[in-house]
Formats: sequence, C-alpha cells, structure tokens
Amino acid sequence: MTDAGRNTAAALILFFALIMALLTALIVPTFINWTENGRSIRENREKIAAIRTSQTSFVRVKRASDNWSLFARSPEAGFLDAATPEDAVVEARAYLTTLIARHGGSLGKAEFTPGETKRSQVETVVMDVTATLPKNTLAPFLVELENSPPYALVSAFRATENGEDRVTLVLKSQMQRLSEAPL
Repeated sequence: MTDAGRNTAAALILFFALIMALLTALIVPTFINWTENGRSIRENREKIAAIRTSQTSFVRVKRASDNWSLFARSPEAGFLDAATPEDAVVEARAYLTTLIARHGGSLGKAEFTPGETKRSQVETVVMDVTATLPKNTLAPFLVELENSPPYALVSAFRATENGEDRVTLVLKSQMQRLSEAPL
C-alpha cells in the first residue's frame, strides 16, 4: 500500500471512530436520561395509584361510618333506647312485660342483668324469664320478640304444657343497646 492509501485508510478509520464517539456521546446520555425518566414516571404512577387507593379506602370507610350512624340512630336498628345500662335493664323489662301482656300472658320469674360489651359500643342486657302464655299465642309471641325492634336474641327456650290451653315458657335471651352515640 502506498503512503496515500495508508493515509486515506487511517483518515477513514479516524473519521468512523470520531462518528462513533459522537454517536456514543449523544446516544448513551440520551438512553440514560430516557431510562431515568422511565423510572421516574413509573415511581410517580405507583405513588398516584397509592394515593388513589388511600382516597378510595377513606371514602369507603367514611361511607361505612355514615351508614352505621344512620342505621344506629334509626328506630328500626333494634337497639334499646336507653342512656345507661341500668336504664336499658328497665326498658328491656318494660318491653318484655308489655309484649307478654299483649299476647295474653303473665310474667313469672324474671331476671334482667347487664351483660358484656361487644365491639366497644354495644352493651347487652341478659334476660332469664319464665312466663305463662296461651298456647295459641306462643308462636306469635316468639316471632314478635325476635323480629320487631328492639330485637331480642333468643339463645334458649323451653315450653311446657300447663293445663289444656296454657304454656309455661322458660326463655334465655339478650337485647342490646348502643353504649355511645355513633360517629
């Protein structure tokens, strides 16, 4: 190869090396910047998703709290409307006495005691009752006791025949009241 041929080959090699260096100097920082932007965009999307999830959760909790407040204040909620546990015992006794009398019965032995607090807001009144009812009103009495507010949760009962048309009912149940105002 001649001197001119070598110089031309060296010049071409240097020219391509210079072009590669320039391309590398432009492409590598652009690629790194693009990668960093991609990471930043992904992180921001994750943050936005987390914020939306927390907002949705807050709205769901707020809605549930509002629904609970509306339910608990409603007379159809089935809670005893009493300010204290002692008032709840008195109200439960009055309600049960009225219900038994309405069904043509009489209240025998009755023990009403404050029970345990559940879920930090709901207090119970435990009832241990013996009553005498006409046979034909036993079923309607139990249905009304459990299905109309304030609700009684019957845990056990025993009905024994007492004459031809009377039944002695031994009943264990509980009623509930809210211990504090709903949120």
